[in-house]
Amino acid sequence: TVDGDTSTNDTVLILAGGASGIEISEGESMEVFTEALCQVAQALAKMIVQDGEGARRLVELVVTGAVCNESARKVADTIAGSLLFKTMLAGGEPNWGRVVAAAGRSGVFVEPHRMALWFGGVQVLENGLGLDQHLAEAGAALQAPEVRIVLNLGLGEGEATIWTCDINEKYVVLNGSYMT
Repeated sequence: TVDGDTSTNDTVLILAGGASGIEISEGESMEVFTEALCQVAQALAKMIVQDGEGARRLVELVVTGAVCNESARKVADTIAGSLLFKTMLAGGEPNWGRVVAAAGRSGVFVEPHRMALWFGGVQVLENGLGLDQHLAEAGAALQAPEVRIVLNLGLGEGEATIWTCDINEKYVVLNGSYMT
C-alpha cells in the first residue's frame, strides 16, 4: 500500500481468456506455473509501492506470531496504512511505539507485553519493552532504500507480509497540487 487509496495507475490485472489453447493440468506443471505467477505478481506489487509519489523507502512489513493469518494481515494492513508509521519511515526514526500503537488499534487481539520488533534486523522491542540501546543502529537501518520490519505478536503461528512505503513532503506537494 502507498496511501490506502486506489487508482488505475496502481493496478495490476492478470487476464486469461483461454485463447492460447494452453492447458495446465494439476500436478508439477501447475505448481511451477503458480510459483512463477506469484513471483511476477509480487514483483509488480513491489514496483507499485516503490513508485509511490515521493517514496524513498520500500518496506517489507512482516507480522508473525498472530493467532491466525487473517489476524496477522489485519495488523499488517493497519500498521502499513498508519500515517504516523509512514512519516516515521520518512524520517528514519525508529519509533517502535508507532508500530505497537497501530497494532493495538487494528481490532485484533494483541498483548503488547508479548511483542518483539525488528527494524532492518535490529531488535528494538522484546516482550513489549523497548531496547533503547539499539535505537541508533535501528535508525541507521531505516535509512536504507529497502527495509524489512518484523513484528512478532507472540500469540500463535499466523503471519502476513505487506509492502508499503514512506510518506514525506514530496507526497504532500504532489497530491496537494493535483488537478482532476
